[in-house]
Amino acid sequence: MLVNMVPMITCNAVFTACWILLGHSGSTNGWFSLFIALGFASSGVGCAISLAVSRQNLYLVSLIVCFIFAAFSGICPRLNSVGDAEWIWDLSFARWSSEAAFTLYTEHYADEGLDVSRPAAEQMGYTLGRFEHDIGALWALGFAGRIIGMISLVRVAQPAAKRLEHEFVIKIRSMLG
Repeated sequence: MLVNMVPMITCNAVFTACWILLGHSGSTNGWFSLFIALGFASSGVGCAISLAVSRQNLYLVSLIVCFIFAAFSGICPRLNSVGDAEWIWDLSFARWSSEAAFTLYTEHYADEGLDVSRPAAEQMGYTLGRFEHDIGALWALGFAGRIIGMISLVRVAQPAAKRLEHEFVIKIRSMLG
């Protein structure tokens, strides 16, 4: 489940280079770490879905889950308007990636002495100055998705292994007797 790290890092390096060449503000290292963590978190969700859902329902469930994660990004409805239900948004990788991207896009304003990012963050409900926390949350969600995927894999593999073991025993007995 960690096998996809090498292609993910390679693809994200190319994407980050194109992203920076297009003139987006923020540090190259910041964008690269955000894209790596976002790729890890989203592939963790994909791992959990692909191993927990049957093949005939996979596309529909994936589409529904994508819409749900998009709705829980903290943009609309805004994080500061959800009250005690904010923990639901905290389970979405889109929420953490949106906050990290907001930080990267607006960090240069503080460097220039402009105080526009703090009021905007307060209006959205984002917390500035915790980029590393956002990246850590994305990694944690990626690992959680992989753990859910492994649990699903074990649940699916155990009955199949017992069935194969039973068939193997029957074949051996028929060959011996």
